Amino acid sequence: MSSILKIKERMPSYTEGERRIAKYIIDHKEDVIGESSQVVAEKTKTSASSVVRFSKRLGYVGFTDLNLAIAADKELPEIDLLETIIVSNDDVHTMVQKAKHANQNTLSKTYKLLDERKLESSIEALTQADNIFIVGLGGSSIVAQDLYHKLTRINKKCTYTQDFHMLLTSLTFISKEDVSIAFSYSGETYEANLAQKQAKSKGATTVSITSNPRSSITKYSDYVLVIPQEEKELRLGSIASRFALLAISDLLYFGLAKNNLDKILDNLESSRELLKKLGR
Repeated sequence: MSSILKIKERMPSYTEGERRIAKYIIDHKEDVIGESSQVVAEKTKTSASSVVRFSKRLGYVGFTDLNLAIAADKELPEIDLLETIIVSNDDVHTMVQKAKHANQNTLSKTYKLLDERKLESSIEALTQADNIFIVGLGGSSIVAQDLYHKLTRINKKCTYTQDFHMLLTSLTFISKEDVSIAFSYSGETYEANLAQKQAKSKGATTVSITSNPRSSITKYSDYVLVIPQEEKELRLGSIASRFALLAISDLLYFGLAKNNLDKILDNLESSRELLKKLGR
């Protein structure tokens, strides 16, 4: 996961001192490699302990660990951002190029932000689950329904419905052997939070996919998989967030499938043969 991208994504939640540290690292990522926490503190008018706390808040052991991650970031090319919101005088070619850039940029950021250890733990929990409850409202419902269809085709017991009242009713009976997975771009959707809170209270494992690692839903989540904060003020159908959510959903599905690949392939073939009869 890109440390620089992680720093940028969390910028809105920083204190004033943390914002100065973040800005210094972003603006001087070449120079900061090898510097001590004391040097960074002097240049940002903070303290060495503040620099260490900032590093730990990002998930690193300390500033030395963050420094090593920044050095590794040098291997990752920067993506030149363009304005991707469509405008009325765009011709078809411009529209295609903007869409192409936006989708490629979103996917690249999604994979850079991904915490593979949390992904692995999430996959393990889903593999062991007796039943998987899938939560997604609004634009996220498309992603939730897609995962539900894929899991159903490989004979993995799961529960999903667009009727939240029915889903909440089913969550009444969730147990510690189950997993609840929620898709919520903002992490503040009331229904998604209510679902994860209920699942958590029953001892179930909870996995949440959100763009905000400090949102309300994280309080009820055992594992949080973070996607980029891509949406502009004008959200044209939550396009960027949908691509990011689908990318994480697919990785969870691939992880589930690989753990029992021979049986999964047989299940997929059986469902495909049955569906073929619809065209006869």
